[in-house]
Order: sequence, then structure tokens, then C-alpha cells
Amino acid sequence: MHKFLARRRRPPAEPSSAEIAAVRKWLAWHT
Repeated sequence: MHKFLARRRRPPAEPSSAEIAAVRKWLAWHT
């Protein structure tokens, strides 16, 4: 999990709901 989050450490200039949803979906699959 930490590797995945580390790859997303750089915040996007514009926060994307799709990005957040993708992360939450990923967490749901991998936790």
C-alpha cells in the first residue's frame, strides 16, 4: 500500500474527485 501512496505523494494542482474515488476503490480492494 505504501508504494501506491508514495507514487501519489505529489498533489495534483487541481484535486480530482476521480482521483480520490480511485484511491478509495484501491484501498477497498487491498485492505
